[in-house]
Amino acid sequence: MRYSERARRAIRARDLVAYSDAELGRYLEEHRLEGGLSGAIGVNVEDPENLPETFIQRLRDWAHNASNAAQAGAVDLNEVNARLFRTAAGHDAPEPAPESAPSPPYGPYLPGRSPTRTPIPPQVGETESYMELVDDGGRPMYPIEIIDDVARDPTAYRHLVRPWSRSADTEMPEWWQIFDTQLGHWQSFRRWQAHNRREGTPSRVEISGRWLVDAAYNVFLHDFRLGSPTYTDASSKLLAQYGFTQTVRFRQGRTQQDKLAEWTEYLTWECAVHHWYAHTIRRGQPAYDKAWKTLVDSDVLRSSDTEENIRGAQCGYALQSERERAERAVQSAESALKAAEKSASSRHGSASARTQTLSMARSRLDEAKKSLRLVQRRNGLIVDFCRATANFEITKQNAKQQEVLIRWVLDEIPRVKAELRGPGGSDTDAIVAHDTGDDQKSAAIGRPKGALKRGCDETLDEELPSKRLKTGGQAADAHKAQSSDSARPPPRRSARIAARQQAQSQPVTLSPTPASLGVPGKANNGPRRRAAGHAVRRGIGQPKRLNRP
Repeated sequence: MRYSERARRAIRARDLVAYSDAELGRYLEEHRLEGGLSGAIGVNVEDPENLPETFIQRLRDWAHNASNAAQAGAVDLNEVNARLFRTAAGHDAPEPAPESAPSPPYGPYLPGRSPTRTPIPPQVGETESYMELVDDGGRPMYPIEIIDDVARDPTAYRHLVRPWSRSADTEMPEWWQIFDTQLGHWQSFRRWQAHNRREGTPSRVEISGRWLVDAAYNVFLHDFRLGSPTYTDASSKLLAQYGFTQTVRFRQGRTQQDKLAEWTEYLTWECAVHHWYAHTIRRGQPAYDKAWKTLVDSDVLRSSDTEENIRGAQCGYALQSERERAERAVQSAESALKAAEKSASSRHGSASARTQTLSMARSRLDEAKKSLRLVQRRNGLIVDFCRATANFEITKQNAKQQEVLIRWVLDEIPRVKAELRGPGGSDTDAIVAHDTGDDQKSAAIGRPKGALKRGCDETLDEELPSKRLKTGGQAADAHKAQSSDSARPPPRRSARIAARQQAQSQPVTLSPTPASLGVPGKANNGPRRRAAGHAVRRGIGQPKRLNRP
């Protein structure tokens, strides 16, 4: 049984956040999977986007405390279909191996054989998710044959984790959730397909189950579908906002689609998710700006405080440390006042000296209490701001992560086309590329045989752009790391066609800046809004076409 299938009944975020530390500890222990103190924890949260950053920090602190007994690794929050909430508490530290080669933390997993160690290796759940994904027509992130290599040295396979988790660049990339997360996305895509193939006039769906699918569909319906004659036309409009300008056609019966049409529809789904994130950010931006202005106007921020660093863990530790110092100062002043009062009552020394000492002690206590009140007010206002805007920040993070996933989906298109052509370049399944004779055009148009025999026989019939879009260095490096396993021999055609297909084999990626996909926010190298610059409003972006260089 897969990890996600073992998870208990879903819990609402507000109920989970309301738990005390003791209640939270008991709840997490009750949801620990196989493996005793070192087993992973599986929890379903109905609305994980409502989990504030402060609560996520509580989880990290809880896992850190638990590691004293179980040598647990880092804990992190990873969204599976934007619903599955899981904290992975690591595993027992491996004993030093006598040989020089490192060993997987759980040893190799051989399908069909029972594991010889506990806890159950994550490879078990990942392998089952892999098989389920393949059976449903998905494209696994990597061949299952190398799963032990990934487990042995996950840092060497960060590019495999990056589309599915923000943990890719951490000390321990969450390799054990790649296929499970990917399967969740694919299952959400199947629900998306069903929504868009309903009989009758397109209409809103009730939010339930996989809520992200339903919410993204309703926004897609309003922004694209109702103004288009067909689902295909609406999809083309959406994809055009992400720089994908080829003509797309989908079959009414999804099982009749070829790989390329299916994968392009999957791209549509992932773009629709990002469009929903951008839509949510645009709606939430005014409230966020108002909350930030209120915080700035309170005069509790310092010149070094920015919107980013007041949310970071270091700022949280600094706030706590500052409060503790202020509390100790009050305690020290109270002790000094008691000593001064005792000295005054003993009548030792001159009366004026006793009075002066007592006055200074009281003044010191008053100053300490005043400082504590200021610290408490500052901390309270910052925490209130972070809590009030937590969902907004989580949505922004999810939008950035979605950009990475969309880049990967685009990178897979040349491989899908190569698989359709086959090693021999057969015309039966190939999508034939025709020279347009115009270097300025962004795509070479071709059609598979019989693609447009009937109006209902709709299938994708466009070639991929022959030039690369603007790319980030990490995305390019990730593609290079995968290219050796996924390369396909070019079809045996003319030198002109072969040259074009060689160019198409390069990774097609999106601009890495948030603004490139319409997410309101700062560019990577842009100025940060500080306390003194609160009057500068951040613009609400619109989805931009990804132009060619």
